[in-house]
Amino acid sequence: MLDERIGQITHLPENPDDELIKIFENPRPRNIRRAQKEGIKVSSGNERSSVEFLYKVHVENMQAIGGLNKSWDFFEKLLSDMPSNMWSIYIGSKEGEPVSALLLFYFNGTVEYFTPVIKSEHRNTQALALVIFEAMKDAANKRGCENWNWGGTWFIQTLAIAQLEKVLRI
Repeated sequence: MLDERIGQITHLPENPDDELIKIFENPRPRNIRRAQKEGIKVSSGNERSSVEFLYKVHVENMQAIGGLNKSWDFFEKLLSDMPSNMWSIYIGSKEGEPVSALLLFYFNGTVEYFTPVIKSEHRNTQALALVIFEAMKDAANKRGCENWNWGGTWFIQTLAIAQLEKVLRI
């Protein structure tokens, strides 16, 4: 059986602080600026509280679109089995409250974009756009990554991707 997918890779620029925003099409740069004006602060780490927040909002987001969420077992194994230098969770916070998160995996100069989430009541802040932007800069600057892998999808899922982007506003 042949499995054909669309690969979605962004090659990270050598100087992401200056060049990264230039590679995005509208409305991405506008969304990033909106999140900055909203006062969204971005942090990263491997704390249990970050994993728990990501899981909770992941379940809410997937239920909202009628999707299947990943099991808690998967997220628990990040903490117990996965070396901490191979993954991180980026959190976008507004006034100290987490509103968005993104799980990333790192291997061989590539970042795997894995689980993006945002609280529904904070979608208008564009927090997730800023989280992604800051995570991309860190991947290049701090980890020396050259590629950002958005993942692959089957050709028949292009409509589903468009719908998910609309829900997440990314």
